[in-house]
Amino acid sequence: MDINKRMTCDSVHAVLNCDDILQEILLRLPPSSICKFIITSKRWLRVVCSSSFYRCYVNRWGQKFRLLGFFVCNFLYLGRPRDGFQRPLWEPALPFLSTCKEGDDLKSSGVLRKLGYFIDCSNGILLCGRHPKTYYVYNFKDKQKYPLPEPQQFYKMLCMAFIVEEYLDDAICYKVIRAKCECKLKVRNTVSIETFSSKTGTWKQSTLTCSTTFALRPRTVAMVVKRIVHWFAMWGNLAIYDPRFGDRRIALVKLPAGGLSHEHEESVLGESSDGLLQYGQSSNLGVEIWVLEEDDGANSSIYRNCAQIGVEHFSM
Repeated sequence: MDINKRMTCDSVHAVLNCDDILQEILLRLPPSSICKFIITSKRWLRVVCSSSFYRCYVNRWGQKFRLLGFFVCNFLYLGRPRDGFQRPLWEPALPFLSTCKEGDDLKSSGVLRKLGYFIDCSNGILLCGRHPKTYYVYNFKDKQKYPLPEPQQFYKMLCMAFIVEEYLDDAICYKVIRAKCECKLKVRNTVSIETFSSKTGTWKQSTLTCSTTFALRPRTVAMVVKRIVHWFAMWGNLAIYDPRFGDRRIALVKLPAGGLSHEHEESVLGESSDGLLQYGQSSNLGVEIWVLEEDDGANSSIYRNCAQIGVEHFSM
């Protein structure tokens, strides 16, 4: 390595190892970025969650920055049979890491103990409950929980999706989708789903069809990007469902090399700053990040152009 490059690298590490300098750098990042960089390391998390950083950040960016905290996802007990894993009494069903006084008040209010397990969160709206019958939506804005009616279908194994669409007259509009996962992998090209809409207040059962055989991966939550649902599927596939147009079809996209061998604990879906689906997977060499892109000139329909959608790798 060139000695000048090494000195530059050492200088960068020296700067970032100083909490005061790191804080000054993070204070200049917009709210849309700070929430993403908070997962960089435990040290960055500690700096951002400190009371001094919060006060300085609010003074610089205003009260629009409202980071209450982080919910810890734990699917170990969610959807398990009664004779399966039992949660110890000392472990909270809905672990929450507070980052401000408002978050502390939420944690001490006792509300979280009544909501069951964490399932998903979108636009500040929380989906939680206990499979397969009890579900709640919690709105942090009005601090109210909204119980969903009991689903009509019983799915022993399932995966979920949560879509917050818009606000109408200060009322949240959302959809909750439950998809059936087969316990025994069979050759099939359909999947049963049940959708709850806050506009109708009811569950609606339907069947989605795919052009090829597939099976959804159980105990997972979909990544929703631009209201399009992306589920992990078996055999290294990604299942894509767009509920907006009434089409009852699922498209499959092959995950990047290595996606076939990894369990869902070692892979994750996310959304890039420009609204593209991201896929991350761990390996012996570290973490790889891939992005899902449409080919130039492709039609906007994800179903007709599934074969034209490619997954491209970019370096970190």
